Amino acid sequence: MPKMGLTTRSQPAKTSWSPAQAGACGCQGEPVDSFEPTSPLGRACGPLPSEGRRKELGESLWNHYLEGRLDLLPVQVSGRNDGADARANIADTAVGRTAKRSSYGNAPGGRVDLSFSLLEGMNLLCEDFSYRVTALAGGSHSKRSRHYLGVSLDVDTIDGRRVDKNHPRFKEFMAKARAMGATEVLGPGARGHDHHLHIAWPRDARA
Repeated sequence: MPKMGLTTRSQPAKTSWSPAQAGACGCQGEPVDSFEPTSPLGRACGPLPSEGRRKELGESLWNHYLEGRLDLLPVQVSGRNDGADARANIADTAVGRTAKRSSYGNAPGGRVDLSFSLLEGMNLLCEDFSYRVTALAGGSHSKRSRHYLGVSLDVDTIDGRRVDKNHPRFKEFMAKARAMGATEVLGPGARGHDHHLHIAWPRDARA
């Protein structure tokens, strides 16, 4: 259900999806968070952006969604409809609310702010790609997943084509995410990521 005050798409987005294709993001590995961004995103110095800025970033992403540059899965990869899906997370952020986390499997429940690094990164990725997000703060992942901290996204489609080892731009997408400070970037070739990308900023990325 759209959030109060948000414009919705005139035509619902076509959601061609199955759990087997998307793949649940386990992300069992925990790389060291060496955080030396090559852009201003997530910088560790200077004042924090305001909460109003977080809302603005959410509104911008919602507009990208309306324009078709960004697609947001309206259910969990597991098939659950629990209000913690990617679309609901961005809708909540766009009206100044925290994003809901799921309460099944390894998911801890509760709510979390989507980080400025994540929101800015997603907006910048929309400049060069159209893509679909299957998970942000919601869903059940590994117990120490960065999804629960609001610093991670999963992507299963880029420029209208499903992610796999033959996708012509998935490596470019991953490289841009790294350039924006993401330190956990996984895709085809990594265990459990043959059909989606997992992109996360450091656990201590500026909230």
